[in-house]
Amino acid sequence: MRKLLFTALALGALAMPAMAADLAPYYKVPYAPAWSWTGFYFGGDVGGAFSEDNATWTLPGVPVAPISGGTGGSAFAGGFFAGYNWQFSPSFVAGIEGDWTGMRAGGAFTEPWTAGGITVPGSSTSMSSEVEWALSLRGRLGYLIWPNLLVYGTGGGAWGKIQYGASALFTGGPYASGVAYDNTASGWVAGGGLEWAPFTGFGLLLRVEYLYYDFSSGQNTLSTGIPAALPSSFSWSPTTVSVARFGMSYKF
Repeated sequence: MRKLLFTALALGALAMPAMAADLAPYYKVPYAPAWSWTGFYFGGDVGGAFSEDNATWTLPGVPVAPISGGTGGSAFAGGFFAGYNWQFSPSFVAGIEGDWTGMRAGGAFTEPWTAGGITVPGSSTSMSSEVEWALSLRGRLGYLIWPNLLVYGTGGGAWGKIQYGASALFTGGPYASGVAYDNTASGWVAGGGLEWAPFTGFGLLLRVEYLYYDFSSGQNTLSTGIPAALPSSFSWSPTTVSVARFGMSYKF
């Protein structure tokens, strides 16, 4: 009996730690919260812009040939943007964004007059245009290649300030006419890009983006000349601008 009692007590002592372990509370290490694209953001960008348009001069009532040429050109571009993203599924993000971009994208040409295929001595016409800035309000829709890498398309309304200048001179006349003014044009913009969150525990976002602006209102100006009976006609086609840029923002 004593041997049996001793064996039972020994077995009970050995079982106690295992029972205590089973009764102890069980804790799980909490998971880090998943990265989400939802939220407001603000940032800046730098890149390049290239504008395109065509300008034409005519002198109604005088037998000289019209003169046409391109007045587009490239320039540095930089600005800022802000918006809001909404991640409405594991793979899709929608949002709205506004931006302003400063640039001096434009060009000019100077050509002599011709009449009957012959250059008119002492004559010239110069025309120019320059996009000073562009702003837009756009929607965005993106697909998550990875949880922290977004490919997106964007489009919406656009506005831009364009400066115009032109002159026509003939020293043999003499004749002189010219204009210089600016215009705020409206139009549309579309494009796309890639956006990356390199550190998902911090709100830094990096992007590369391309935007195409189309300012649909051209310009047509009849400028009084000297003599006043011979006004010059200066006209510009609608202006388009391509912008490629790198941006960095912070998501709140």
